[in-house]
Amino acid sequence: FCPGGYPAPYGRYTGGIVAGETRGPSSRLGGEAEVRLFDTGVLGEAPFAGGKGDALVAGRYGYPALLVPLFAPDTSLSYWDYQGRVSYRVTPRDTLTAFVFGSFDELDHADAIDYDPQGNPTKYGPFQTLFRTEFHRADLRWDHAVPGGNLRTALTFGVDDSLAGGNDT
Repeated sequence: FCPGGYPAPYGRYTGGIVAGETRGPSSRLGGEAEVRLFDTGVLGEAPFAGGKGDALVAGRYGYPALLVPLFAPDTSLSYWDYQGRVSYRVTPRDTLTAFVFGSFDELDHADAIDYDPQGNPTKYGPFQTLFRTEFHRADLRWDHAVPGGNLRTALTFGVDDSLAGGNDT
């Protein structure tokens, strides 16, 4: 974390910088899973080709639609995300990597269309989207180790879709 003056490699930004780097691929087979009140997630990682390659997949799925109606029957909330990475060391200095990831979030609302004799809502009409955002990315990389650093050539593709307040953007 660099709250003000930060090192030159971070460029010409204003304000603070938070820089992070993920750990490298594991040389062992591994994974984890978690189940929480609102979502569940899994992650798996495996080396291949005698340790020259590795693969990682992960995903999370939210199921608040099961619980939210208990407290707000006129509201629906859903989300999920995923990622996958495959890397292969072609030579001791060259690595090819394919990385894909994406996410989806949506919040919907419905108006009451039926009421009991006391005026309490008992049925809700069709849900209308209040907010939705979705994206998918694919990143293809070639990393080449050079003395004192790394040279990376990458090609990234992406698709974005969002809706807020009834307007597609």
